[in-house]
Amino acid sequence: MVTGTRSTRWVAAVATTCIAVLCLGLTTAPMQQAHATDAMAPTQQQPTSESSETTSSQPTETDPGKSTGTGQSTETHTSQPTEPDSGQSAETGQPTETNPGRPTNTDPSNGAINVYAAAHTWLGTPTGEITAITARSEGAMRTYQHGTVYWSANTKVHAVASNIDSCYQKHLQVLGFPVNDGMKLNGGASQAFQNGQIHWSPRTGARFTTGAIQQYWSAHGWQNGWLGWPTGDELTVKGGASQTFQHGTLFWSNSTGAHAIKGGILGEYAHIAYEQSKLGFPTTDEIKLNGGASQVFQYGQIHWSPRTGARFTTGAIQQYWSAHGWQNGWLGWPTGDELTVKG
Repeated sequence: MVTGTRSTRWVAAVATTCIAVLCLGLTTAPMQQAHATDAMAPTQQQPTSESSETTSSQPTETDPGKSTGTGQSTETHTSQPTEPDSGQSAETGQPTETNPGRPTNTDPSNGAINVYAAAHTWLGTPTGEITAITARSEGAMRTYQHGTVYWSANTKVHAVASNIDSCYQKHLQVLGFPVNDGMKLNGGASQAFQNGQIHWSPRTGARFTTGAIQQYWSAHGWQNGWLGWPTGDELTVKGGASQTFQHGTLFWSNSTGAHAIKGGILGEYAHIAYEQSKLGFPTTDEIKLNGGASQVFQYGQIHWSPRTGARFTTGAIQQYWSAHGWQNGWLGWPTGDELTVKG
């Protein structure tokens, strides 16, 4: 019994020891694994306030979508465009020559038109942009409330008031650019251009004159002479030109020069179709006669008296009449035009 009891106690002691060892192993193993896991985990670095500000205000140099080595894709700074705007350099961000909003030198006058307009406030505000034009040469213009300012390299800058400009716009290719500003006249105004003038009055409006017809008119006192103001622009006719005035009409051809016709003689000339008639162009001005007047044309004459009116003569009949003393001969004044009869 003693032996059995000892054996039983020894077995119990051994069993107790084994259980203790086994429990100790189970307890220490998780603690060692936990320490090993802590040693392998990377330490998370907290950003300082300085590095945080740097990151938010400065764009990264890394291309979009390219890895930085941390497994995260970088993001391009959102305050800068990834592509340059139209008209900006990709490197500097400065406007390039193709920027559509950049002012370009489209003013051929180099500012002369605007400077002139600023000094002549009667023009009012501009109603259009500066535009390049051609009027016998290259130049520019700008319209305003009460007129237009024109510029060319040869004539510089001048304004044309609205009352004259309406005529000038129709004939600028003939007249060229203005060479002075408008001038006030007794009863109207005028302005000179490279190749003629425009005269305006309230009754007749604005009319241009040029060349030999203008020379004749100026030699006879302009609007203050017997012709008065022009009532029509110069017209090109077959073989020459003509222009009407308040008190007569001027006709010009290269072979006859410029001559004026008025009154009853002009009425007769109009009746037989002017220069297209059998008389042709006038070769003289009106000639005063005792009791009337006459005028010579290329192929005949017109005579006028208060009693008989104006009648034309030509050819052999005129030669006979002239040989017998014209109106002072026994035949007197003609009372009818020449008629063509059978035979």
